[in-house]
Amino acid sequence: MRATKLLLISLVLVGSLVLGGLGGTLATWSDSETSHGNYIETGSVDLLVARCDTDWANPGAFKDDQPWGVGIDPCFDASLMPGRNYTCYSLLWNAGCVDAKAYVHIKTVSDSNGLSSYANMSIWYDDDGQPDTPVLLVASNTIANLDCHEIRLGDLPAQAVRQLKLAVEYNGPCPTHDLDFDIIFELTGNMAFESMSFKKFGFADSEISENCLSVPE
Repeated sequence: MRATKLLLISLVLVGSLVLGGLGGTLATWSDSETSHGNYIETGSVDLLVARCDTDWANPGAFKDDQPWGVGIDPCFDASLMPGRNYTCYSLLWNAGCVDAKAYVHIKTVSDSNGLSSYANMSIWYDDDGQPDTPVLLVASNTIANLDCHEIRLGDLPAQAVRQLKLAVEYNGPCPTHDLDFDIIFELTGNMAFESMSFKKFGFADSEISENCLSVPE
């Protein structure tokens, strides 16, 4: 009997140790923290451009670039003559749902005999959207000096339309080559990450107008 008792006690102890070992193996510990109130504000900007007659009369259709749109009309497509002024009236429409800033870039100037140094471009923009207030002059310089610069126009809220006037005055010699340049219209909007240390992330849309002031025939 004594031997049997000792055997049973030994088996119980071994079983307890085994179960204790299994329990230690299978047990888990965890900790978690929760960050509340996170959200991402999404949206878009969608720039469309329409050419107009003098003083924004008779606007044409609002257009996008290829391949998604139908192509932006050139702002300037005429013979380049000394002492002549060229004016382009356009409407910029933010067809998206995020407020944005409007910009213009003069880029890809092709000018083999320095004509861009004699061509002065002035840029006016309707910053407040009020029809009874005049457009404001935001920049004026030669095309040579404006090349590759970002020119901020002003606000363009979601679904708003603003007037843009570009004027070129040429006071150089009789041209022997064309003066080609691109005008890039751009919108940059923002969305906020409120629970993070930074506040803004940009949305952008741009349209390109290819322009040519050519040698007179």
